[in-house]
Amino acid sequence: MESETDLLDRLRDIHLPPVPPVESGFWILALMAIGLAAGGIAVWAGLIRRPAWKRESLRELDRLDGLAPDAALFGAAALVRRVVLSLTDDPALRHLHGKAYLERLDDLFGGRFF
Repeated sequence: MESETDLLDRLRDIHLPPVPPVESGFWILALMAIGLAAGGIAVWAGLIRRPAWKRESLRELDRLDGLAPDAALFGAAALVRRVVLSLTDDPALRHLHGKAYLERLDDLFGGRFF
């Protein structure tokens, strides 16, 4: 039987893994920075190029937020009509009123909301 010192002498030293070269880490960070910058530019460009009707609608919603409830409801109904008319090419929708208009809105939005 071997002694404890003989067993300990046969053990290998601890070896640390090799250190990766600095150049590869730099390129990975550089590519990540370029990707983040490209993504930021894409998001920024997408926000700037919002359709005009959407920008105007969002401004109108902000304006309606400060009005009395009845006035805000009337303004929201007019806003829905303008948005729907701008999104559809249905000239008959312009002349609909009352229950027929609400049924057409339900058809457009796919539900029984109105």
